[in-house]
Amino acid sequence: MKKRKIVIYSQYKSTGIGGVENLIRMLQNSTEKDNYETVEVYHHEPINEINTNISNVSYYKVNFKKNAISFLTKRLGSYLKINEICASGNNVIILFHPESLFELSNKTLRNNFIILVQTNKLEKLLCRFGYFSIRLFYRFIDSFVLYTDNDKKELMKRCPFYTSAVQVIPRACRINTVRNFRKGVNNKKIVTIARIQESQKNFIAMIEIMKILGEEYQLDIYGDGSEQEIHDLKNLIQSTSNVNFCGVAYDIPNILGEYSLFIMTSHFEGFGQTLIEARSQALPIVAYDTFEALHWIVSDENNGYIIDNGNGKLFAEKVKLALNDDITYSRLSMSALKKAKETESKLVVGRWGELIDSFTRKS
Repeated sequence: MKKRKIVIYSQYKSTGIGGVENLIRMLQNSTEKDNYETVEVYHHEPINEINTNISNVSYYKVNFKKNAISFLTKRLGSYLKINEICASGNNVIILFHPESLFELSNKTLRNNFIILVQTNKLEKLLCRFGYFSIRLFYRFIDSFVLYTDNDKKELMKRCPFYTSAVQVIPRACRINTVRNFRKGVNNKKIVTIARIQESQKNFIAMIEIMKILGEEYQLDIYGDGSEQEIHDLKNLIQSTSNVNFCGVAYDIPNILGEYSLFIMTSHFEGFGQTLIEARSQALPIVAYDTFEALHWIVSDENNGYIIDNGNGKLFAEKVKLALNDDITYSRLSMSALKKAKETESKLVVGRWGELIDSFTRKS
């Protein structure tokens, strides 16, 4: 019997760094022994490739020339490739942005199962043509996978016409949860792991907070990005002696084990993959309140602190509160470990498996 396909379409190949890339690889690995043929269609090679190809996955890069009409040639290329791959019907197609629906023909939309996955806060995802895409194609979306129940409520408010299946499945933590919480503060070393992109991650605010905290506290920034973004970050921190840029985080469990606190100052996020990794290592978190999923990952005053966006003074105060009292710190660490169970890989993979199997039963 011919295998059904799971076709995953994303901008960047999944062998690089990022939350979407981690999710794609988790899905590919979870279907490795099942009766599926897994296909990945992408446009760009990762800036820094940290993983190898998965043996049972077929990879297709859709090339396009960068010119005045590259937007159109890029979409046309993916349109032709995806519709060719899915011509047989009864396949599962996983998309990460509503606008990608335009790259599927009516026949492909009708004859396959479409899963749309949230990759950003809904306010961002539904701007520009995002809302229009869902309004036009919502009848063909068999499942919309969202991060949290709060995101589900927000979708219902913004798109009341969408009544098809909505699944709430958080991102899986890609590293194992430690067994024990931290019994007291080991040091005043702070860490963040992020894509190096100032327009989203707001490192400027992070540096200002470290200036308030002073030399007693140390921040190390890990991440990858374009040469220009990394150059700009190095220039930004060169006059701040208690902030370092440490490059790509290859061994996340060991890296996080060296620090006492994780911080995030992003202007916006989708889910905050690095936050669930931090709490899996029993690290308390302090973050600006800029995306819905944060309130699901961090319970304010329990496993960390949620700060009104832009209030650097309060942010610094909460960092000090966490790192200057062993009893407070141990309580935050214990709560982080308890909440980490919500995103353990086995649980999340199981929920994705149930969703994909539900389409198998329908075919």
